[in-house]
Amino acid sequence: MQTRQRGALRRRARWNSKAPVNTLPNEIIAYIFRLGTTPRGHDDVRIVNLVPLLAVCRSWRDLVCSTPTLWRAINVGRSLEWFKLCLSRSAPCDVDINFGYEEPSENITTILMPHSSRIRSITFPACYCSPPKFKSIESLHPLLANPLVPLETLSISQKNVDVNTDWLSDVL
Repeated sequence: MQTRQRGALRRRARWNSKAPVNTLPNEIIAYIFRLGTTPRGHDDVRIVNLVPLLAVCRSWRDLVCSTPTLWRAINVGRSLEWFKLCLSRSAPCDVDINFGYEEPSENITTILMPHSSRIRSITFPACYCSPPKFKSIESLHPLLANPLVPLETLSISQKNVDVNTDWLSDVL
């Protein structure tokens, strides 16, 4: 990077650090961010896009990356690398997993197994739970067969669908 560009970046960082919001303690800023990402009940697991917060400035990026509670609501609809990143950044907090439109796979089950002691909720929306996709939920059987101590909610929505869910009786 050229000297001129580095100087401009340093000036911009110095200017950003003096913005009124950046004079607040990090704990207050993190609390404000958490207000927008905290679930308010079993049916309200908020999946928040943290990328815009990461792009504001270096101090916000560092704060977001180092605040596990901001990473606890995970939408599996992104890449496996993003999913792994969310799981690692959310540690040691319990996590809420939402499969959205993404089918569970053996890869996802393998990734989730070491974190099974932190899974607070798993959600499969009705649009997802229809044949033939419902059968792929069975790939989570090894995960669900383990003790999931903090699990509060397992939500599998079905609408006018006739599928075999006998395998669930083994884990419930």
